[in-house]
Amino acid sequence: MRIPLGVNYTFEDGRFDVFVEIAPIFNVIPETSFGLSGGVGARFYF
Repeated sequence: MRIPLGVNYTFEDGRFDVFVEIAPIFNVIPETSFGLSGGVGARFYF
Protein backbone atom coordinates (compact mmCIF):
# COMPACT_ATOMS: atom_id res chain seq x y z
CA MET A 1 0.00 0.00 0.00
CA ARG A 2 1.36 3.44 -0.95
CA ILE A 3 -0.30 6.70 0.12
CA PRO A 4 1.32 9.75 -1.54
CA LEU A 5 1.03 13.20 0.04
CA GLY A 6 2.28 16.28 -1.73
CA VAL A 7 2.27 19.99 -2.41
CA ASN A 8 2.02 21.59 -5.85
CA TYR A 9 2.62 25.26 -6.74
CA THR A 10 1.47 26.66 -10.09
CA PHE A 11 2.98 29.97 -11.19
CA GLU A 12 0.72 32.85 -12.23
CA ASP A 13 0.94 32.27 -15.99
CA GLY A 14 -0.21 28.65 -15.50
CA ARG A 15 2.44 27.16 -17.78
CA PHE A 16 4.90 26.02 -15.14
CA ASP A 17 4.58 24.29 -11.76
CA VAL A 18 6.76 22.63 -9.14
CA PHE A 19 5.90 19.87 -6.69
CA VAL A 20 7.16 17.91 -3.67
CA GLU A 21 5.82 14.49 -2.67
CA ILE A 22 6.40 12.01 0.15
CA ALA A 23 4.81 8.58 0.29
CA PRO A 24 4.81 6.10 3.16
CA ILE A 25 4.88 2.49 1.88
CA PHE A 26 3.58 -0.56 3.73
CA ASN A 27 4.58 -3.91 2.17
CA VAL A 28 2.76 -7.10 3.13
CA ILE A 29 4.08 -9.67 0.62
CA PRO A 30 6.61 -11.41 0.74
CA GLU A 31 7.28 -9.95 4.22
CA THR A 32 5.87 -7.09 6.27
CA SER A 33 7.98 -3.94 6.03
CA PHE A 34 7.68 -0.16 6.02
CA GLY A 35 9.45 2.39 3.87
CA LEU A 36 9.31 5.91 2.47
CA SER A 37 9.63 7.25 -1.04
CA GLY A 38 9.41 10.76 -2.37
CA GLY A 39 10.05 13.09 -5.20
CA VAL A 40 10.66 16.67 -6.26
CA GLY A 41 9.94 17.92 -9.73
CA ALA A 42 8.78 20.56 -12.15
CA ARG A 43 6.40 20.54 -15.11
CA PHE A 44 6.14 22.83 -18.12
CA TYR A 45 2.86 22.88 -20.06
CA PHE A 46 3.07 23.89 -23.73
